[in-house]
Amino acid sequence: MIIRVAGPEVETEYQKEYLHNPNSILISTLPGQLLCKRIFFLKWEPSKDESELRRSISDFMLTVVQSVKAHNYRSIAFPAIGCGEHNCSVNIVVETMVREIKRQLRNRKLSWTVKFVIEPEKQNVYDEFCTQIMVSDERTSFGHGVYFSSNPVYSHGYAHPNTSGERCMFVNRVLIGKTTKGDGSMKTRPLGFDSTTDGNHIFVTYHDAQVYAEYLITYM
Repeated sequence: MIIRVAGPEVETEYQKEYLHNPNSILISTLPGQLLCKRIFFLKWEPSKDESELRRSISDFMLTVVQSVKAHNYRSIAFPAIGCGEHNCSVNIVVETMVREIKRQLRNRKLSWTVKFVIEPEKQNVYDEFCTQIMVSDERTSFGHGVYFSSNPVYSHGYAHPNTSGERCMFVNRVLIGKTTKGDGSMKTRPLGFDSTTDGNHIFVTYHDAQVYAEYLITYM
């Protein structure tokens, strides 16, 4: 699809590069009719094994980041790989892509503009990207511990349905003790406090003994 939209000159350049080096993992071409500086074509194969799928996506993201950095570009657009005909788990793909690009940008101290390109009819993919971007921002917003919410509606957003449409949610007893407003710099609870919070319904614990799982609720 990208080659078709980019135009015949991109297709010609791609075929020339492929014939010259058919085993190359990455082929780079001029943008053709696309409004970008360069197109990177990567070989990628999905896997039915969840761990292997996550690993392959992480490798995909790493290769792209390294190539973009080598060209001194400051923005990039990714397709939602595997979410079309390959029918990969949207949750796994999106979660891994968002987590990995954030990790790469953070570790390399890169201030890039990153976009994810989603087909208009893939509303579920768009919704998952919105959720995962929000989740990744919140995972350490109030401390680097284990997160709990007293708001079941909020927790419902993290309970992804299985193939039968069932969702699972744990009801836990959480000992929050003396709590204080947390932030992303807190690796553990501040001295004199037992947990951190957003000041509303989110609580972060830092020791396994603070939590007791009471019920597992399965619902549609």
